[in-house]
Amino acid sequence: MKRTAAGTRFGIALSEAWRAPNPTLRQRALLTSTAPLSLAYALGTRARNLAYDNNWFPSRSVSAPVISVGNLTVGGAGKTPVVLAVAERLAGIGHRVAVVGRGYGGDESDVLVVSDGRGRMCRDAAGDEAVLVASRLDGVVVTGADRYQAARKAISLGATVIVLDDGFQHRRLRRDLEIVVVDSSDPVGNGLPFPMGPLREGLAALDRADIVWLSRVDEKPAHPIRSSAVLRRISSERRCPIVRSRYKPSLLLDGEGSCKGPAELLRGKRAVAVAGVARPSSFLATLASLEVQVVESRLFPDHHLFTEKELASAFDHAESMGALVVTTEKDAVRFPPHRAAEVRVLRVEAEVVEGEDALLEALQNRGLGFRSPKAPGVDVSEP
Repeated sequence: MKRTAAGTRFGIALSEAWRAPNPTLRQRALLTSTAPLSLAYALGTRARNLAYDNNWFPSRSVSAPVISVGNLTVGGAGKTPVVLAVAERLAGIGHRVAVVGRGYGGDESDVLVVSDGRGRMCRDAAGDEAVLVASRLDGVVVTGADRYQAARKAISLGATVIVLDDGFQHRRLRRDLEIVVVDSSDPVGNGLPFPMGPLREGLAALDRADIVWLSRVDEKPAHPIRSSAVLRRISSERRCPIVRSRYKPSLLLDGEGSCKGPAELLRGKRAVAVAGVARPSSFLATLASLEVQVVESRLFPDHHLFTEKELASAFDHAESMGALVVTTEKDAVRFPPHRAAEVRVLRVEAEVVEGEDALLEALQNRGLGFRSPKAPGVDVSEP
């Protein structure tokens, strides 16, 4: 997906305005200018949900259980580590797991098999998140705008359970378990609907959730008073289980995915941090937890396609400062092959600190307990 420089700058300005503790006059003017679009978006979302709630729009089933992992906001909730955490638990108890997503940053028009679960992987046409998941998961990864058809393809490849990445708003595919990820450090931004704010849906939408997953519970909130109020509301109003997790740095890799050792190898090192993710502050906080001396941060928009000039500048600066270039796993997917040996990649995992039993019970209640591996099934859902 190509984005113009002007579009990128506009997106960055919007994101900064959403999360500014005290928006400037310019930021307020920018947000106000998007009010008509925001109203149209909110009304359209409400009408669409009403149609699904009343079965005016049908949700279609596939022949395998579907677990949706989504969020309320536009990017940055910490969803991908949760997708991997859920998929790894299912794989660990004997399921053949497939992750199905939209494939942002890749070819979204057709169903694309990013990984067939047998070691064959398509990287060129896939988005960064899909490639990251495929590199971490011993399973099937399929992307496409039509998640129903993508799920059917995954089942034809032997999947016995589908993890639907970013599926909360994609209600066309019926799901058996709905997990909604909320960023504890910044749950709703300024609390306004997109594009005046980051909200795809308001907190009331959590009534559809079977589990609310609070990520980054150990990170300092961007707006302590506002965040605390939202989290108290979630805790008091939700009848469903709540899972809490934090980011745990686990491994240090190179750009090809080869393990260089535990993440602790970074402790006390000097680094130039390079990131093009929705919440770079979380990446920097993780580096700080390892006492990494970040001599400079090179931060870009989410899904940014790094140019050789940008990377050369970062590596040259790191060399002059006696530092490493360190990036995230998602960003490493977008580094060119000739930079793979030079860059250091920090792997983080979603470590559950509360609610593990509730999560496993929810899986068990959907018939997703331990199973013995069996031959791949056949999708018998409607064509």
